[in-house]
Amino acid sequence: MHLFLIFIAFVALGVYIHNGYKTRKQFFESLLAFCNHLSTEINFSKSSIGSIINTYAPSYHISFRKLLLKYKTSIDAKEDINPHSFSLLTSHFSLRLKQSEKTHIASFFSELGKHGPSEEVAKIQNKKVFFQQFYDGASLHLRRDASMYLKFCIILGIASVILLI
Repeated sequence: MHLFLIFIAFVALGVYIHNGYKTRKQFFESLLAFCNHLSTEINFSKSSIGSIINTYAPSYHISFRKLLLKYKTSIDAKEDINPHSFSLLTSHFSLRLKQSEKTHIASFFSELGKHGPSEEVAKIQNKKVFFQQFYDGASLHLRRDASMYLKFCIILGIASVILLI
């Protein structure tokens, strides 16, 4: 029974690591979708950012949705959102964002809604280039590293069970 629990612990560790990589990919996927929704809505319907968030938030991954809802709470409270204060918001999430990712995300959200429609769309498209690179990196790490860690943890679990027999 103890050997089975040891094996399950290693498998659970591998799944936990794999899910971390998967969540990062889904976060950036949702961020890209949000950029697309923003661009479309700002160009055509001239909706406010708050109403865009209300409309599309349920379709995003939970990790990104939490960030959006914190952002919406900040804009509803008419708080001044600057890159430094918003980067503190992103640090509270369980995602292991790199500093450059935090900087670009904080800059994106701090500049959102402060320009005319055409300039706003141009800034969103500009930031989307960086977000696409982050998404591509997260996808690569999910394919390459996450499956390797999962397999490694399963092998470690099997090896531990064999050594303890």
